Amino acid sequence: MQKCRGLLPEKEEDYIVFFRWMIGRRAAYLAAFLFILCGVVLIFLCSPLWQPDIGGGSFRRFAYDSTLLKVYHGKAEIINSDGTIAYIGKVKDGTANGKGTLYEQSGSVVYEGTFANGKYEGKGTLYAPGNRIIYQGNFWRNRILYEELVGKPVSKAAECYQGKRTVYSYEDCVCTAMREIEAVYYTVRDEDSLEDEWTVEGVYVLKPEFFGDEDVLVSWSDLEVYFGEEEYSGTMAVKFQDVAAVRVMREVRGEDAADGMVLMETFRQVYEVTAFHPEENLEIRTYKKDDFWYTFFGEKGNEGFSFYLIETEG
Repeated sequence: MQKCRGLLPEKEEDYIVFFRWMIGRRAAYLAAFLFILCGVVLIFLCSPLWQPDIGGGSFRRFAYDSTLLKVYHGKAEIINSDGTIAYIGKVKDGTANGKGTLYEQSGSVVYEGTFANGKYEGKGTLYAPGNRIIYQGNFWRNRILYEELVGKPVSKAAECYQGKRTVYSYEDCVCTAMREIEAVYYTVRDEDSLEDEWTVEGVYVLKPEFFGDEDVLVSWSDLEVYFGEEEYSGTMAVKFQDVAAVRVMREVRGEDAADGMVLMETFRQVYEVTAFHPEENLEIRTYKKDDFWYTFFGEKGNEGFSFYLIETEG
């Protein structure tokens, strides 16, 4: 008995009274610790972070503002506050990473494809309301990679852009307005080849911003810092395709075209242009980067540009 003496509480204050029982303090603390530990383990095992994939195809469901979502890696179904689906696909640290589908609150698909840090990046498909496909191609930081259209046959460009089109032609130049992605591409008629084999010579991006490697460029000074010295700077007589791009840009922005175009509709949304007024107040700067020429257009006296043109070096 002498050996066991130190294992038992020797004083009254070393005991805790629990109903009619006297329990040693050390034993009570140990029991409380084990109880809390079991509770934590049980909560963790029941949380979405621990639930196994059933056949590798299940998606864990989270509210969009879930704390657990912020540390979760894997397949997830993210729900809006009103109960509608916001996103289904792979996530990492609370943001879309990998293949997934983004939804409107109405249930329509917005984008389906690959994501990186919550942004469209890689191959994907952009949709209009009602699940109508607008564009299929490559994206980078939520931006369509318009460069991939330059140099493509018209038939391949039509596979990428499946939205509503308006076509303007003047002499040997044909411009196709892609209003739903705020762009226009132009081609030059080749009488020796079929129309589907004509090549996209350039793409106008009708946005007052350009995505650099890290930042979004919106001013002439931003362009100078990013590209370096321009290949051309000043004003010049704009071509028909430039005027057509300005027209579409102003229509997209709800402004008056004011270009004096005289149109004759030959087919539905296909127009033959018989006359137009060249723009005279555009400032133009051209830069070369990699295998592309970038020409930026802006109103004289403005600090920023209005839209830009992408063409190949050839």
